[in-house]
Amino acid sequence: LSADEHLRLISAFDQVDDSVDILLIDTGAGISENVLTFNLASQETMIVVTPEPTSRTDAFALMKVLNRRQSGKPFLFLANMVRDRKEALELFDLVSRVADRFIPGLNLSFGGYLPIDPSVTQAVRNQRALAEMLPGTPFALAMRQVARDFLSRPPREGVRASIGLLMKRLLER
Repeated sequence: LSADEHLRLISAFDQVDDSVDILLIDTGAGISENVLTFNLASQETMIVVTPEPTSRTDAFALMKVLNRRQSGKPFLFLANMVRDRKEALELFDLVSRVADRFIPGLNLSFGGYLPIDPSVTQAVRNQRALAEMLPGTPFALAMRQVARDFLSRPPREGVRASIGLLMKRLLER
């Protein structure tokens, strides 16, 4: 982001500070400076991984860089575009085993999965939120489950949450 874009972003965040409990930022794949900045400033990082080799490679690269800069920071693994829970757990196991070998001290836990679902494409084409347009589809139901599981986790010890703190961390980068 440019300096001007950073200032506009900070201004926008200032307006929602009191009304937001959780801010979810989709940084996309890779290890660009923007991806690293937002992930390093965040309190938690959810790594979204598909079965594709390029997705796994991107996930390893991001986890390795972030773990090197913030050792011990937990990562939550979300399997995307999998057939079922079994495939999601197999993908998590594969990523975990490789990460254990090449990223010492990585704190990675399973955060759920999102199944392959043609209704996602339909919602994108219609430019509508899938959960509103087709709430009973496998993807929408799985997304609700991931959200429920995420929200039911106990808070991390010693972690203070606020949009202001995120902004302070972003400015320090």
